[in-house]
Amino acid sequence: MVTRLLIVDDHRAIAEGLRALIDGAPDILVVGTAYDAPSARALITQLAPDVVLCDVRLENPEEGLDLLSAHVSDTAFIMLSAHTNPDYVVTAVVRGARGYLSKMASLSQIVDAVRVVASGGESFGDEAREAIGRSLPRPTPQEYATLRLLAQGRSYAEIACSRSSSVRTVESQIRRMFFRYAVTNRVALVRLAQQQGWMDHGR
Repeated sequence: MVTRLLIVDDHRAIAEGLRALIDGAPDILVVGTAYDAPSARALITQLAPDVVLCDVRLENPEEGLDLLSAHVSDTAFIMLSAHTNPDYVVTAVVRGARGYLSKMASLSQIVDAVRVVASGGESFGDEAREAIGRSLPRPTPQEYATLRLLAQGRSYAEIACSRSSSVRTVESQIRRMFFRYAVTNRVALVRLAQQQGWMDHGR
């Protein structure tokens, strides 16, 4: 299976250089390059790539992150950054990025990340993982228990019954986690918890 990849970077030399290097991978097809957010949005809609390899900043700070949060397709994003800014990393994670790599990463690391993400996995460099771990507050023991039940697909009523609590209390607890971790739904919250290894707490 060939992975369709779109490269987005406001530095044309970097974008074209990545394209030339990645094009040598037999299982990855670079379907296009974009140099700004509007062009990237248009190409995502037009080409439906499997993966987007996107600079975090583009022409303006966080423009790549804004592009990430605005996309509504099934396309997976890997963010690239010249430096591992903890705020950028955490924002990328909560907005749904499936990978975050330094621009200093080797070609093999980038290609491996594209393959992993295309197959449904995630790829975060060591620096990015450290930044995430330092920046996100860990859930309370009660929240851990709720997260595990959410991951099992339980309804709020079922969680309340299992926790000997009220539905209103469960809803309030989950809303607080939505706000704290900047997510808008239970799927995103569970995904973030899985990324952080929080589901294994207490086992």
